[in-house]
Amino acid sequence: MMSPTATTLAYDIYRRDPQQAVWAAQLILSIGHPDAAGYITAFLADENSSIALTGMDVLDHLLRGWKGAWIEPAVIEQVLAQASEHLLRAVRLRAEASRVLLRDDLDESERRRHYLALVTRANDEEEHGEHM
Repeated sequence: MMSPTATTLAYDIYRRDPQQAVWAAQLILSIGHPDAAGYITAFLADENSSIALTGMDVLDHLLRGWKGAWIEPAVIEQVLAQASEHLLRAVRLRAEASRVLLRDDLDESERRRHYLALVTRANDEEEHGEHM
């Protein structure tokens, strides 16, 4: 399901219902529509670390599809700059991981290995509550 309408409806739920915000952000990720790129900065600004990390998941999902062709380069850079300055170290590590996806100097297996190593570190940091 790659519906712009479903993506918009899920984002409306995210904005209006704090009880459903995590679910709505994850639904947007699951839908995977390119319009979700416009919501990533809001997810990164959210105080809920799960939502901020879901924002990075959305970015990575879109970057892996056609090597980011669905997202304007300026939007990618804006998101990565915001994520690189995030209070949570896990989000900053995810920004590093996302940058790996954009590297042309690595072959696919190297890119995947570096990406997964950084995502694993980010997940470990989030799991152990390391925030700075």
